[in-house]
Amino acid sequence: MIEVELRGKLSDDEYEMLTEKLSTNGKFIKSFSRFNLLYRSKIDKNKIQKEDFATNGRFLDLKCRVTKDDGELVVKIGEPSSADREEIEVKIRKDEFLNAVEFLRALGYYNCLATVRTSERYMYKGIEFTIAKAVPANDFKAKVADNIYYEAEIPAEQNEVEDAKTKIVPVLRELGLTVLVEHEEDIMRFGGDATMKSGLSYYELIAALNSKIDMVLDTRTDEARESIEKVINLL
Repeated sequence: MIEVELRGKLSDDEYEMLTEKLSTNGKFIKSFSRFNLLYRSKIDKNKIQKEDFATNGRFLDLKCRVTKDDGELVVKIGEPSSADREEIEVKIRKDEFLNAVEFLRALGYYNCLATVRTSERYMYKGIEFTIAKAVPANDFKAKVADNIYYEAEIPAEQNEVEDAKTKIVPVLRELGLTVLVEHEEDIMRFGGDATMKSGLSYYELIAALNSKIDMVLDTRTDEARESIEKVINLL
């Protein structure tokens, strides 16, 4: 399955506007807090670049993540800033999360960013919107400046990718949203305009979020495993 997803940053005012429109005219799905381990070949949380995702000559965005209810192993194949990547998910129980972390460690994946995102999910005009806030792992309700972003997604087969973008872009335009630099070509091809350009790249957004609050962990260490257990217990 291909994940067709366009993303952008939100100010506090844009967040209020978007949640009001989606809750009024769309369908609220759920709100949740998610703990993520984001595996990288190299980690500098102040400077994120596509080479950090390179593994054996291709780009792999590997994640192990969990909410209060369940978890999953996720790999997205393709350049991380791309609007369309192949996505594979394996569901796991919450009580299997630490075993999954150990499984990945045994395969050689142990350097990771530990992040927490509190999110609201809506359906609007056939598009799944997730509005996420980056928060500290020890205080999910903490106020953090410039920490909000959205994702607008439609799952698709390979031959449906352009149709999915044709559906997403006009809706983002209708909602008055801007997109990341890497999506600008898509918005101009599929019904958007120059007002949707933000000038902010995917890697700049992620570095800005990570540098404030996220932790760098080496899951081979006892300290990392203790940190992981503490956050899971807060979910």
